[in-house]
Amino acid sequence: MKFSKNKNKKNIDSLFDNNSMKVVIIGCMTIIVALLFMSSISVMIMNNAVVNKLKTNDLGNMAESIGAVIEGKIDKAVDASQMMANDPIMKSWIESEEKDEAAGELVRYKMVDQVNSFGYDTSFLVSNLTKHYWSFHQNKFELLDTVSVDDPDDIWFFNSINMKKKYEINIDQNKELNDTFVWINTLMGEVNSPIAVTGIGMNLSEVINELMRDEKKSNIKNDIWLVDGTGVIYLSKNPAYLEKNMQNYLPSSLIEDMGNDGNTEKQFEIAEYKNVKGEIYDIAYKGIKDTKWKLIVQIPRSESLNFLKAVIINTVISCIVIILLMVATFYLLSNRIANPYRRALQLNQELEKIVGERTRELQEKNTRIQDSLDYAKMIQQTILPSEYEMKKHLKEYFVIFEPRDTVGGDFYWMKSNSEGFLLVVGDCTGHGVPGALMTTAVNAMLNHISEEICNDNPATIIKELDRLIKQSFRKEGSCEMISDGLDAAVFFVSKLGKVLFAGANISVFVSNGDAVREFKGSIDTIDCMARRREKQFENHEIEYNERNTFYVATDGYQDQPGGERQLPFGKGRLMALLEAVGHLDMEEKKVQLLYVLKEYQGNEVRRDDITMLGFKL
Repeated sequence: MKFSKNKNKKNIDSLFDNNSMKVVIIGCMTIIVALLFMSSISVMIMNNAVVNKLKTNDLGNMAESIGAVIEGKIDKAVDASQMMANDPIMKSWIESEEKDEAAGELVRYKMVDQVNSFGYDTSFLVSNLTKHYWSFHQNKFELLDTVSVDDPDDIWFFNSINMKKKYEINIDQNKELNDTFVWINTLMGEVNSPIAVTGIGMNLSEVINELMRDEKKSNIKNDIWLVDGTGVIYLSKNPAYLEKNMQNYLPSSLIEDMGNDGNTEKQFEIAEYKNVKGEIYDIAYKGIKDTKWKLIVQIPRSESLNFLKAVIINTVISCIVIILLMVATFYLLSNRIANPYRRALQLNQELEKIVGERTRELQEKNTRIQDSLDYAKMIQQTILPSEYEMKKHLKEYFVIFEPRDTVGGDFYWMKSNSEGFLLVVGDCTGHGVPGALMTTAVNAMLNHISEEICNDNPATIIKELDRLIKQSFRKEGSCEMISDGLDAAVFFVSKLGKVLFAGANISVFVSNGDAVREFKGSIDTIDCMARRREKQFENHEIEYNERNTFYVATDGYQDQPGGERQLPFGKGRLMALLEAVGHLDMEEKKVQLLYVLKEYQGNEVRRDDITMLGFKL
């Protein structure tokens, strides 16, 4: 036994001798050379990859994002200008030569609303009958000027009157407002004989400030030019470029290529150039639709590659650290811990194998769970009314359907019959998979009730649904401990225009465009809990009016906490919001309702499923 131990010790000691140290040194030197070579090649490849990615992807995406901000503001301003030009009250006031004081007050309100609601800088209205220039700017509505054909600053108005098209977009240094604006000039009345020019003005300095605020989120410094048809720069992050011609800074060949690019609908063109200092700039340019302007986004190549300096420094430091660690490691291996290190490697490999197997098992389970949820979502989507069915019965509508998880307990349901159609919005107990299971059960119950029991009386339908819930979810002869149920709003709309509504803990809000009225549902809900009193569900007959817009929402919208005090959004705030968006079309209402809720929610987590249905009959 003693001989065996000595033999093993000799074998271990013989692993490393003087020749082994030479091998270690040669190995270290070889690895060092290979490491330095690979690092140099990696930096070169990374440099080329960054430049290629910048040209083929990043610069285009950056330019598209900036272009979307500017063109999006212009598109919204065009829509707002056309809305004012088509407003019958504003037309009537102009035709009365601004003598109708009541109409004038409404005109003032509408122009103020356009600026305050959508964040524009100014709105204006210039009469072709009296030549009066009315403007709302800096919280003041006033008669700013009387335009004259003899005043050079007013030539824009007479050019607009004769432009023979509905609107045009201009950049102008406005003397009265003492700033540079983007103007949307829109004709009121027939284009051949307009009675006025109205529109929206946007301050270019506000646009550049917004873009500069966004730039603070990025480490790359770019510059943005907005150039008119003559090449004059009207918008730039660097004030030194303003009101100067781009010929002073860009090569003539590049400017010629820009001039030949007349298609404003295609994507940004990418190019590069050297300035007088020999610095390389990457540039993206595109024409802005409905104008002769060019949007130019440029970034110094040095900015794009700036992070490579840190990469090179970190690579050098890493190489030095790795070399030192390798030398120390080889030294220890050659003198002290050859066998323990081998055992550690074997143990590490075994642990990695175990961890890998557990990781694969978890990934497989997560994949199966997610696949199941996705399939459950598809099933839940199939029980919702189709777009074709909704459009068949509703004149206009929007649907906000956002489960808190992949699936949820909210649903909406529609079924037609010979007398009209039924419409239901419901909120089942719970969310996620339990809530989704409840929606499928309730959907089947609604189909049974409408086909076999009642299809034109919302209160009766709710009572039958309450009865079926009690019957279906009773456990061992008692349902005292089961709280499954739902809140629901049920409408029946007859072909003669009669609208009946009954609700179980859900109200309906009706807007005529000016005010919002609430029709309350019952305080009782649909469940299988034992009650000492009989539940009361009553029908409300709502007067049919083509102007009426109906809104019904589950409690997820009103109960969502947020704001500075983390309080629920609330019914009062919701009714005020519905009144504020009353003049918008359905899609704009949906966008505004989602935007306001998201802003109010802030960093708070979503607490419940959210469903809202808005419609006109």
